[in-house]
Amino acid sequence: SMATIITPNRQEAEVLLERPLNLNNLKGDLKLLSRWGNSVIIKSVQNGTVMNDYFYNPKSDCMKIFEKKFINTNNRNGTGDTFASSIAAYIARGFNLEDAIAYAEEYIQKAIEIGAGYDFGSGFGGTQPFFRQLDYFEQEKEEYLAQRR
Repeated sequence: SMATIITPNRQEAEVLLERPLNLNNLKGDLKLLSRWGNSVIIKSVQNGTVMNDYFYNPKSDCMKIFEKKFINTNNRNGTGDTFASSIAAYIARGFNLEDAIAYAEEYIQKAIEIGAGYDFGSGFGGTQPFFRQLDYFEQEKEEYLAQRR
């Protein structure tokens, strides 16, 4: 596989599966979506008042569910791109895949939460990805690498 991870939302995952997502056998669907050797995280599956992201790593057979509070906002343009890019950025900074995803989950949730407070007029607006200062990221990396030593 040329991809470390794919990050489809529910609709995109269903296109790749060529059928609806099987909520009773999510691990089976995740395994199918990782058949090329990549990990997968299916984003934004609404479950009542929460949104779930479902992660699977075929190398470790690790499955994780990330449950997030649903934020009622139209300011969600670019959330998938920002999330995928933040995973890549964490990996590039030395974080392992599973930790990169956990940090990216926290990051995108906060970017959506803060972006929800902006008024862009009509239609869909964006998130607020610049809610942290650069020194925060440097300190975060140092703390992470110190824990891994």
